[in-house]
Amino acid sequence: VVKEGAGVVTNVSPNPFTPAASQYNIVTFSFENTNAEDIEIKLWDITGVQIRTIRSVATSSVSWDGRNENGDIVEAGVYIYQIKVGNGMAGKGTIVVAK
Repeated sequence: VVKEGAGVVTNVSPNPFTPAASQYNIVTFSFENTNAEDIEIKLWDITGVQIRTIRSVATSSVSWDGRNENGDIVEAGVYIYQIKVGNGMAGKGTIVVAK
């Protein structure tokens, strides 16, 4: 359910992506954020283990470098994401990490 006034995910790219040390190997989540609300993106591996939370303030795009909370590049596989804009959910889906 998308909250009235909340952002709506418009693009997640590239998907799949290959994380590496280079700043160009990132995935970008782009969405509408017309009210300049805080953003929270949570990522889980396919087994349901949360691997990362990314928070940002008043933006319309957030990038993930393929690293977990410890700073390690995650294994290849399918990851689930959930994006919240303010108190409402803006979108969810999957992203493929290739190596």
